Amino acid sequence: MKTASRLTFVSAVAFLGASASAQVLNNATFDDGDFQGWYCNGNREVFFGGNPGEYIGVPLMDFWGITLSNDEDPNLLGDLTRYGGPIEVAVDVQVFELNNWWGMPMDPGEFPLVLQLTDTSAFGPDGQISVFFIGDGMPAQGQGWVRYTFIIPDPTSLTLPPGWGGTGSSDPVTYEPMLPADRTYRSVLENVGEIKLTTFVPGYGYIANFWQVGFDNVTVTVLESGGGCAADWDNSGSVNSNDISAFLSAWLESVQQGDLVADFDGSGTVNSNDISAFLNAWLQAVQSGC
Repeated sequence: MKTASRLTFVSAVAFLGASASAQVLNNATFDDGDFQGWYCNGNREVFFGGNPGEYIGVPLMDFWGITLSNDEDPNLLGDLTRYGGPIEVAVDVQVFELNNWWGMPMDPGEFPLVLQLTDTSAFGPDGQISVFFIGDGMPAQGQGWVRYTFIIPDPTSLTLPPGWGGTGSSDPVTYEPMLPADRTYRSVLENVGEIKLTTFVPGYGYIANFWQVGFDNVTVTVLESGGGCAADWDNSGSVNSNDISAFLSAWLESVQQGDLVADFDGSGTVNSNDISAFLNAWLQAVQSGC
């Protein structure tokens, strides 16, 4: 069984320049009962000392992990393709304390914050179907409030965007979680029943530790312009030659491993047509922007 303490995580929080306009879907400050549908580990316990005001979180108790979830706000559920563009999820996080069962301090950075969107109405052969993105490790104890930002790329994409994974099935060789063969990134985002920010990385096992964690100022916005460019394959915020190298590496890996990460033309197979489609999109992005 895998253990979180043995992992080294690469920074995976996507940066995106400010958009010209954005549609706010959810803005929770947790002041005066402002929950906007969010729970922390299944409860709505608020504390003073937020950023500023009140925050939602957990007191110092033993938990397997920490999850901020929302299965109530209709703006965040159902068919997310209706918004027609990428969606930004941002939250302030503070780890006040994290100890093991012997009272020894632990490094919260070994527990990355994961954005996960789940189709709660369907199950695959290995459990619930979802798509997820692994972000940066949780902030260090005493670091104060740290802002985490995730981008949900174009929800209409038929393939998993770079860096995204799926659950509901598992790879027969590596046993890593993956989407069932009959599901796509888009099909999950068309049926979202819950959105989560969690320390539980799909496919990993955990034991209980003593956590005291807070969340504040959750914002979810539709990025109507200035982002979500398919040719920006490395998610750098600009389109350049690095995107070609990144795509070709992903394409070769897809061919070798049999996945659909580099199925750029949405045909259901990875072949030379995907390279042509990507290069055409890249050239258009360079000439006229996304």
